[in-house]
Amino acid sequence: MNDENLKRRIDEWYSKEVKKMETGKISGALYIVDQDYYDELNAFASKYMYHNPLHLDTYKELMRMEAEVLRMTASLVSQKPDENAFGVITSGGS
Repeated sequence: MNDENLKRRIDEWYSKEVKKMETGKISGALYIVDQDYYDELNAFASKYMYHNPLHLDTYKELMRMEAEVLRMTASLVSQKPDENAFGVITSGGS
């Protein structure tokens, strides 16, 4: 299957699924139905999608973003997040 056919097929599937979600009759399957939000998120994600944040010496800003997410997560699970809380975010790997 060539790229054009694959894109067309994915667009068709997505269109069908979004129509179901936009009815408001399905709960929990789609968190937000907001194209502007998707566009902003995609613009951000496209900048870092193929970077490996485990290389902290190379991606210092990703390290900062990761620390902020970890701090927010620690705040969710503890009234007083420990200054020694730590973690790492990864989406998998090879």
